[in-house]
Formats: sequence, structure tokens, C-alpha cells
Amino acid sequence: MVSTQLLLLSPLIAPLAAAAFAALGRRWNGVQRAVTIAALVVVIAAGVLLVVESLSSGVVSTVVGGESSLTGIALTADPFGAALVAAIGLLAAVVTATMAMTGDDHSPFLQPLMLVLIGGASGSFIAGDLFNLFVFFEVVLIGSYVLLVLLGGLPRLHAASVYVTVNLIGTMLLLTGIAGVFAATGTVNLAQLAQQPVVESGAMPGAVLVVLAFTLKAGLLPFSGWLAVGYPAAQRTTMALFAGTLTTVGVAALYRVVLLAFDGSAVLRSGVLVVAVATLLLASVAAVAAKQHGRVLGLLIVTQVGFMAAGFGLGTVAAVTAGVFFVLQDVVIKAAAILAYRPLGDSPVPAGGVRAVALTGFALLASSLVGIPPLAGFVGKALLVEAAFDAGSVVVAVAVLVASAATLAALLPLWWHVSGRGDTEPGSGTSSARLSACVAPAVAVAVAALVVGIVPGWLLTVAEGSAEVLVDPAAYARQVLGS
Repeated sequence: MVSTQLLLLSPLIAPLAAAAFAALGRRWNGVQRAVTIAALVVVIAAGVLLVVESLSSGVVSTVVGGESSLTGIALTADPFGAALVAAIGLLAAVVTATMAMTGDDHSPFLQPLMLVLIGGASGSFIAGDLFNLFVFFEVVLIGSYVLLVLLGGLPRLHAASVYVTVNLIGTMLLLTGIAGVFAATGTVNLAQLAQQPVVESGAMPGAVLVVLAFTLKAGLLPFSGWLAVGYPAAQRTTMALFAGTLTTVGVAALYRVVLLAFDGSAVLRSGVLVVAVATLLLASVAAVAAKQHGRVLGLLIVTQVGFMAAGFGLGTVAAVTAGVFFVLQDVVIKAAAILAYRPLGDSPVPAGGVRAVALTGFALLASSLVGIPPLAGFVGKALLVEAAFDAGSVVVAVAVLVASAATLAALLPLWWHVSGRGDTEPGSGTSSARLSACVAPAVAVAVAALVVGIVPGWLLTVAEGSAEVLVDPAAYARQVLGS
């Protein structure tokens, strides 16, 4: 039986160690691919095992490098965090497969940096205290800073400068907020904070800064401009990786920190809910008005963040279940939609079976983003609308429906663009072989989205188990602290 400590450390150590080995083997692309695949298998397996363990036996926790959380690194895996570890590993596997099949992984530092990003993201999902959550956040951002400009050179420097500047502001807010929370409570451990009501302990000012920082890093309004500018500037596979990873890290932090550490503060949740509704409405409408397809995709990523945060803002068990379900399926699907669109939209493609399969895959992924049955996105949005009505939040339910309709309107021009393009000259445009290589992993995700939409029970079980933990901080504290 794998020890608890090893199981919790695996999704952190495996990608970070693999990043070092991949960097050393940068002259041998095959070695880099093998090391990357091995590390991602470990991440996915560890995530799945942690999900099973946390659902059956409760929150999995350990302290590494010290006798207590004050002197060591606290790691805790609830079902939500564990499922996100597996989902991020799967996302990275899809991106890696796409890069390998198309040859887009020619840069010797692309895979090492991606592994650094995955290691940081995994750490943020199972960090047991605010400070280590901050550290893992910065590991993610350092990797993403370099990835943004690695393959772009000067044309992407402007987007990178905006990205770096805004996230540095978020970092300062987060550090200041953590300091304020520690000054008021004497701890940054999530379980210990769950035992101290945020208002009575005097930690509210620090908590507000922490939430602002996570809101900024997640890309919610009014801080979403950097995301809509920065992501489309990235190389295709990098944009897909960012879409599935960076915003998810921010949203997951909001779920875990506010619902657990800050005792589900109604003030904080209400503030985030207002921002989430504004984000999904304004970003989706802006996507309809946008002319550049890259910007449309960037704004739709922002819209998805609004959907993810809405369930958290409502705060009921049903709403959190809906939010968790939406987050888990959205991580891979929106990234796959970007991977499927780029080769179809960049150049004409020859008619034939490969093109038809590619278009079908993109149509399924886009339909899931809209929320059309019987796809996974529909289940997530249906659960969210139902939870909003049950909570008496008609405005939220209507906003979800309106934003979904706007998402459809924004995606239609992209569909017309890719479906109306044909190769009229032999040898021009994208070859069938290259198109097949580009979209094969994304098409596999599209099929999975259809399967999850038809048979959502297993993912719904994970979402329900996650919600039960997230809405009961007292039980979380007892399971982690043993008292």
C-alpha cells in the first residue's frame, strides 16, 4: 500500500523532477517525451488514488519536513483538489500528445516548463496552508511567464508584459492578505483557520485581499483584461494549456480558501457571486462583438471562469456540487476546443473523412462549451441553473442562460469560418495527415465529453463528495487535525 505522504508528494515531485531531467535531455526530443509521459502518468494515477481515498476515508493529509504545520509543508487532498490533480494531468497529456503528433514540441525547454507548471498547479490543489498555496501559485506563474514568450519572440512581449505586471500586482495583494490573516489569527493553515470565524477573529481585511488576489489570478472582472490579451498571444498548445490550468488554479483557490479557511463567509461569497455573474454576462457579450477569432476564444475562456465561480458564490450544497462538476469537465474540454479549432481555422483543409471527423470533434467541444445536450457542459449548466432556482437566485439562473446563448452566438462565426473553408488547390493548406495529427487528441476529448454527458454519474459522485467537504469546514478541520 502506498503511504499517504508518498501519495500526496507524487503529483508534486514527479513533474518537477521530470522537468529537471527533461531540461538535461533537451538535445533528445524522444527522451523528453518519454520523461514527460511518465511524469503525467504518475500525476493522473496519484490524483485518481487520492480521489478514491478521500471519498472513502475522508480528507487525506500530511505534513512534510516538520512536526507541525508551523514548521513543515502541510498537504491536504479533499475530493475536489484530488480530482483537479487528475484533471490537470489529463489536460497536460492531451497537450503533450498534440505536440508530439504535430512536432510542436521542438523547443527544448517547452516540455520542462510545462512540467513545472503542472507541478505547481498540482501543489496548489492540495496545499494545506495559505503560504504554500502562494508558493505553488508562483511556481505556476513563473513557468507560464516563460512559456508565453518562449515561441513568440518580440510580437508577444507586449502581451507578456501585461500578463506579468497584472500578476505581480496579484502576488502583492496575496502576500499582504496572507500577512493580515496571520497577524489576526496566528496561523495560515486552512484547517486551523476553519476553526476561527473570519469576522470574529479580525481576519476579514486580510481575507478580502486574499480573495481579490485570487479573483485577479482567475481572470474574473474587473481583472479579466490581461487574460483576454495574454492567452490569444500564446502559441496554440500553450494557449490550450493556459486555458485549462491557470484560471482553474485561481477558481479552485477561491473554492478551497473561502469555503474552508474563511468559513464560507457570506460577505465574501456574495462579492464573488456578483463578480462572477458580471463576468459571464459581459465577457460573453464582448465575445459576440469581437472580430478577431483569437480574442473571441480568449473572451470565452473568461466567460467559462464566470460559470465556474457562480456555483461557489451561491454556496449551497447543490450549487457547489454544480460548480465542482462544471470545473472538472471544463478543465479539459475548453483546452481541447482550442486545440481543435486552431488547425481548422489557420489554413484551408482538404475535403474528406479526416476533415469531417475534425469538424465533428470541434462541433462537439463547442457545443459542450455552450451547454447543448447531451454533452458534459449541458449537465454542468443544468445543475447550476437548478441550484440557482432552488436557492432563490433567479438572476443567476437567467444570467447562466443568457451567457450560454451569447456563447453560442460567439462560436457560430468560428464554426462558419472552419466549416466553410475548403482546399481548392491540390497541395495547398493543411494536409489531411497533419490535420489528423493536430486534432486526434481533441477529438478523443470530444468523445469523452459526449460519454460524460450521457453517463455523468461517476463524475457527479465526485462533485457531490467534494461539495460535502467544502460546505462543512468544521468537519474538514476535524479530519485534518484529528480533533
